[in-house]
Amino acid sequence: MDKKLAIFDRDGIINREIGRYVFRDSDFEYVPGFWEFVKRLRDQGYCFAVATNQGGIAKGLYTHQDFKNLMIRVEKGFAERNAEYIGTFYAPGHDDICKTLARKPKSLMLERAMAKAKAMPEHAFFIGDSLRDVQAAESAGIRGYRVLPNTNLNDFFDDYQF
Repeated sequence: MDKKLAIFDRDGIINREIGRYVFRDSDFEYVPGFWEFVKRLRDQGYCFAVATNQGGIAKGLYTHQDFKNLMIRVEKGFAERNAEYIGTFYAPGHDDICKTLARKPKSLMLERAMAKAKAMPEHAFFIGDSLRDVQAAESAGIRGYRVLPNTNLNDFFDDYQF
């Protein structure tokens, strides 16, 4: 069955962008309205995934496990709202340290999410807060939306029907 898939960047979309890498629980704060937006999409039949660059891992600022620990919190949030969560797709590399095929603006993370969800490009979209997010979406053949960091997605998309 072809599913509808909403993919989110993490920092600035799910949690507040604070101007530095977010890897401590104490720095992680949800963007207002995020979970209400998820419920709205869930009611339209969407499942969900996260695709995020995490270059701080390559820089040695935090570990894979630090990142995964925070994402457990996000995964529980989807589960608490009966929203099907396909998975977290992340690129731990950074162009200053090592080259990677996964890092946005490349589309590999989005393509993996679509494959796992069995979603066709016309039934998927990606919301991020940078040009590279939109470029990744375009490369994957899906709709890409760029919003300002820490935007309440309900206000931005108002009555928009995906």
